[in-house]
Amino acid sequence: MAAVTTSTERSFNKLAIVGVLIVTIIFLAPIYW
Repeated sequence: MAAVTTSTERSFNKLAIVGVLIVTIIFLAPIYW
């Protein structure tokens, strides 16, 4: 793996993290509400 990440990879990683957070919130929301 290359140590240097391109801006595309960085933006994709950000999208993946945000997606995981959204899915987690969707699954946990009914429990707390």
